Amino acid sequence: MPIAARVAELVADHAPAGPTTPAAPARLVEDLGFDSLHLMELLVSLQIEFDLEPFADAELVGLSSVADLTTFITSKLSPEIDDAGALLGWLASPRTDAGISWLGDDGEWRTASYADLAAAALRTAAWLREQGVEPGDVVSLTLAGVDDFVTAFFGVLAAGAVPSPLAPPLALGSLDNYIDHAAHLLTLAAPRLILADPTITDHLTTAATKAALPCKVTPLQDTHATGTTPHQPDPEAIALLQFTSGSSGRPRGVRLTMGNLGANIGMIRRWLGLGRDELTVSWLPLHHDMGLIGCLLTPIVNQSPLRTMRPDQFIRDPLRWLRCLGADGAAVAVSPTFGFAYTLSRVRPEALADLDFSNWRVAIVGAERVDPLVLQRFAALLEPHGFQPGTFRPAYGLAEATLAVTGTQGETPLAIRPDWSTMLPGQLVSVLEQAPLGVVPAGPGWVTCCGQPHPSLLLEVLDDEGRPLPPGHLGEVAVSGPSISTQAHLGGSTSATRLAGTQLRTGDAGFLYAGQLVVVGRTGDSLKVRGRHLFAEELEARLVTETGIPAGRIAVALGIAAGRETAVLVCEQPLTDDQRAAAEAVLTRETGGADIRIETGPRGLVLRTSSGKARRRELWQRYCG
Repeated sequence: MPIAARVAELVADHAPAGPTTPAAPARLVEDLGFDSLHLMELLVSLQIEFDLEPFADAELVGLSSVADLTTFITSKLSPEIDDAGALLGWLASPRTDAGISWLGDDGEWRTASYADLAAAALRTAAWLREQGVEPGDVVSLTLAGVDDFVTAFFGVLAAGAVPSPLAPPLALGSLDNYIDHAAHLLTLAAPRLILADPTITDHLTTAATKAALPCKVTPLQDTHATGTTPHQPDPEAIALLQFTSGSSGRPRGVRLTMGNLGANIGMIRRWLGLGRDELTVSWLPLHHDMGLIGCLLTPIVNQSPLRTMRPDQFIRDPLRWLRCLGADGAAVAVSPTFGFAYTLSRVRPEALADLDFSNWRVAIVGAERVDPLVLQRFAALLEPHGFQPGTFRPAYGLAEATLAVTGTQGETPLAIRPDWSTMLPGQLVSVLEQAPLGVVPAGPGWVTCCGQPHPSLLLEVLDDEGRPLPPGHLGEVAVSGPSISTQAHLGGSTSATRLAGTQLRTGDAGFLYAGQLVVVGRTGDSLKVRGRHLFAEELEARLVTETGIPAGRIAVALGIAAGRETAVLVCEQPLTDDQRAAAEAVLTRETGGADIRIETGPRGLVLRTSSGKARRRELWQRYCG
């Protein structure tokens, strides 16, 4: 049983008012009625349950809620991994026989050892101090090369400052839009310094000016400064300012502490059982939580080998990514569903003839809706070459939780087909069918279970009043624990994701099935139809299945316009008469007769975040605002 769930059980067992289901933010004294005697009995039970030494009085100061107890017990059980100092610990004794490789534009791989990267980071820390960067200052990073990025990121941390990655401009994207976007993020970050690739320093200078910031914009220097001793971090010190994708509003800044990062990286290492010599391969962007924390920081802290390519290099040749796994022995890869679907569209079976995927141990799937039929097709393509469906690890996470929240444990992933007419807030969701990946029938309505919560996190599904719901009931997913950012989010409260004390209310709707989390959509991207929630993601999946329009070409926005329920379909290709008729039929049937609007146009019509998610709220404002 996860640590958080067992702590909650023991709290319920010892509550003076009798067994209850305490929410994570619940205060032990004020909300649950604990007195000194009951608190002492609870602490003794925790010591016995988790085989811990007696707690010192000083350790217990400030532990006032269920979430506080969970964090405390977790830190006692696994200090060697969750230690906040682990993030910088590798700088003191870096490996010379392992490091990071990256794909150059000439198609050749280049490598820097962890020893080389650590030395460069410490020199950069000394140079940053010469530039007037002080502990606690924010330094924004827009660096495409992974060697430069790692040098700058850890140089900033070693100087005691706070790195804040920003997305580079999109190829063929509007430069004016990028400058506006960057100015918004810089206004939130208020950096002391911006480190950027030479090709975009002018653009970021314009953005900084627009944000009325006096900070300097400069390329990363190949400095010869004498390396410095890393700043000794406080676990509560801010270690990273990362931005949300902005899929449900403008991006917001999430401030993560050393403790948050250490806890989440520790969770991921334990979850994967990441070996010291296991090769990880990634094409995800470095400014995105999944690419940064899951695919970059975790292997670095583990000091295991890492091979990276840029997203545009993956798009040009996904077979190059597969060859890292089928020819070069990579064991761990991470991708949203899009990556697997795109690979299917570009790689023919005959191209895999000389590849062996039997060493591919983990394929984490997250960041967007996990489509079981896409994963099933991908597995079928690679199974003749040693790939196993249990390699897939569907997962759920979000930037406000640092990254990882749930994940499957290596079993063949489970898909279910709920009765969507029972998707009523606070009510039990009826499940019509379930099937392991590999035998999921074709057709709409299937969703993938995203695994159990990581042991140190307490995940609950809440009703509209914030009360925990039993398993199987639809509500809002809420999480608490040591990797949850409890700092106020920068950039306003337009998102449904918000803090309630130390508990993160995610704004995602879901339920628990067989101990696993099932996420069905965003509460802000839905309509109530005949009393149930209709989610944009499910509507898109049905449109893809029933019209044949590719998944990457559409987005749906839902809302109320002129007092009427309205569904907007935005499609990046012309529709045949049959496709348009089929789309209208699906939208009318599923929305219960809402007003329907269909917009078609070229690629780029669907507004997307820098991580590729549809910006539904902005699409709604464009067409119905």
